[in-house]
Amino acid sequence: MKMSRIQNLIWLGTIFLLLLTGCEYEGPTAVYYQAHLSTPSPSINRITPPNEAVPGVNYITIEGQNFSAVPDQNKVYFDGYQAEIVSSSTTAITVRRPNKVGDSTTVAVVNNSALQVAKHGPYKIKPVLSTYGQFLQGDQLSAVAVDAQENVYVVQRTPRTVYKVNPDGEKTILGEAARTVTDAMLSPGGTLLLLMNNRMIGQINVETGEYSEWVNLSKRVAFGDFDSNGFFYTGGSNTDLLIIAPDLSTRLFGVYAQSDIRGVRVFSGYVYIFAENSRPTEDEPALAFWRHPFGDSPGTLGEKELVLDWATTGEYAASEVKDFTFSADGVLYVGTDDVHPLFMLNPDQSQDILYKGILPAYTEQIVWGNGNYLYIIQGGDKWDLLRVDMGAPGAPYYGRR
Repeated sequence: MKMSRIQNLIWLGTIFLLLLTGCEYEGPTAVYYQAHLSTPSPSINRITPPNEAVPGVNYITIEGQNFSAVPDQNKVYFDGYQAEIVSSSTTAITVRRPNKVGDSTTVAVVNNSALQVAKHGPYKIKPVLSTYGQFLQGDQLSAVAVDAQENVYVVQRTPRTVYKVNPDGEKTILGEAARTVTDAMLSPGGTLLLLMNNRMIGQINVETGEYSEWVNLSKRVAFGDFDSNGFFYTGGSNTDLLIIAPDLSTRLFGVYAQSDIRGVRVFSGYVYIFAENSRPTEDEPALAFWRHPFGDSPGTLGEKELVLDWATTGEYAASEVKDFTFSADGVLYVGTDDVHPLFMLNPDQSQDILYKGILPAYTEQIVWGNGNYLYIIQGGDKWDLLRVDMGAPGAPYYGRR
């Protein structure tokens, strides 16, 4: 009797404990199935530039609603190709021009916190890059120049063959240089000048291909450019800047005797020089772009002005400057051996990268044509001649007449 009562009590206690355990288990389950608070879906209102990204456009801005306030939570795709975001807010995202071409691209914005994806299309992205002249990738090229008729002259490193590529893209052999060419440009007389890190500057008749001497100097020169009065500014390693008058008389400027001049360009009333100083100081950086205003008399120059200390260019400071030129509106473009080869210095001194992720690595030389095309000798592992649509003209080259 007592035993049966005890057993009943034990049985009731066990049932009670099981009921308590079931209540504890069911509690979190009820919380887990509460309704989820979703993030509002993003939407796209407009894209700038509208309808299409024409050549020259470096950035695309997407405006809309409900983009994430956390930059890393946003992603932008052009037909599945992810673009680099440079700035973002809940209503606007700016990306670099993607390495994508198409007439009916779909732009998609993903907010990782939202369930829906914002889409906009069709959007056109025009091509900006092409190979030119049908050069073999194994052909090492050393210099490029363009005349007033948009004929492109390209000099091969070995052998030293000089090619002429007409505006239709047809390539013919024009002649041969005496030495390895470091720089080339058209002279006011219509000949193709060839600088070869030598005292003698050669020239080629662009009609006959005949090679001859243009001038013989006291110094070895490698780079140069003409001004609008026909004066030629040239230099090389520890040469100083030589100024050659139209009558081929020469004089030394007297400022760069201890510098290695690696580039010369005339632009908007100044002679610009890229030079390495063998004895740098606080006021004289080791690698820098300088400029000199033209004086009152033709062929004279004013005081030295610092344009850019190359050490202040961030990731580019470790790269080698190969060549430089200007757009008509004053942007300095610097060709480098970097993986993103074209550095930009804007007139307001802000720095940028041209067509990042689109242009192949390593630039050997650059020259602007008469219109919107920039011609680039691609160096490094893959040699080629590239033609880049800049969407705007370059500054004048005064040797073209």
